Amino acid sequence: NLTLIGEFHPTEKIIKCLMTGMPFVVVASSGFLRELRKLGYKTYNDFWSEDYDDILDFDSRVRAITDLINRLQTFDWNTHQNRLKAIGNHNKINFLYNNKTLIDQLTNIERVFSEIHQ
Repeated sequence: NLTLIGEFHPTEKIIKCLMTGMPFVVVASSGFLRELRKLGYKTYNDFWSEDYDDILDFDSRVRAITDLINRLQTFDWNTHQNRLKAIGNHNKINFLYNNKTLIDQLTNIERVFSEIHQ
């Protein structure tokens, strides 16, 4: 079993969600959502359980995420659209004005790719 703890490496997939205000469920190391919240982003724990973020074992976390995604198929998006948009707008604004950590992460990723291709 794979256990990743304390890894926080935002990828283009989560950055796209933050920039566009799209709701997200993230498959990442345990504590990833907690780290996003520390940076001022809001997640969707008012709408669905994000307890998967606390599961240390990767396989167990992925099973919990899969269960959540299956449950989201019946989620009433229309009823909650205004509150979901409010979170999305908050995240877009936060990304525009508080993105130093993400820029640092992307710069680091770019450096690693540059070293690989040399």
